[in-house]
Amino acid sequence: MIISEIRPIDSKKALIIFDEEPSFRLYKGEIRRYHLKEGLEISEDIYLEILNKVIKPRCFKRAMFLLSKKDYTVHKLKDKLNTADYPEDIIDRTIEELISLKYLDDIRFAENYINFRHGSMSLKNMRQKLMLMGISKDDIEQAIYNLSEYNIDMDSSDMIAAKKDFYKKLKRIKDVDERVVRNKLYSFMASKGYSYKITGELIEEFVNNNNYDKNY
Repeated sequence: MIISEIRPIDSKKALIIFDEEPSFRLYKGEIRRYHLKEGLEISEDIYLEILNKVIKPRCFKRAMFLLSKKDYTVHKLKDKLNTADYPEDIIDRTIEELISLKYLDDIRFAENYINFRHGSMSLKNMRQKLMLMGISKDDIEQAIYNLSEYNIDMDSSDMIAAKKDFYKKLKRIKDVDERVVRNKLYSFMASKGYSYKITGELIEEFVNNNNYDKNY
């Protein structure tokens, strides 16, 4: 394998670019240690030694540093490591090691996310946001099931969150036409992930408690 370019990143590091193999970053001292230069053909043994003794431990250390600051999903951590030019195979091996050591767990991430937000955000919205973070539908459903085993009633939590959003929105609506108000409420609640049924129940509750016309 031939080094096609050594591209400086800053005063300390450079990107080692190969003609066929994945690139990676090295410090200038490491470049000197392995006598690397543009146009040099290095053996597979040297390439693997650099990957396994330098790049892999560095990738793991970087991942642990990131996880010490906040929780990540598998998808988001991969994206973060990719920005540092770690080879894909090294990232995959690092992720596998982190999962085996229980430092990385998408189900646990989803549990914490839902547990922290239930009662203030709809379950549908939380599902959507977790999927955007790269968590699979199966892992999300497993997290919801696990929380129900801890006696967290997700249906009741959904209604609590819905009531907060419903009455907050109601206070901001200035229209007096009942049909306009109702349509705005249905549209707003749907955008927050609440079902037509939940919104209807809240409208009925509001009407009953305030002695309004049933056609509201």
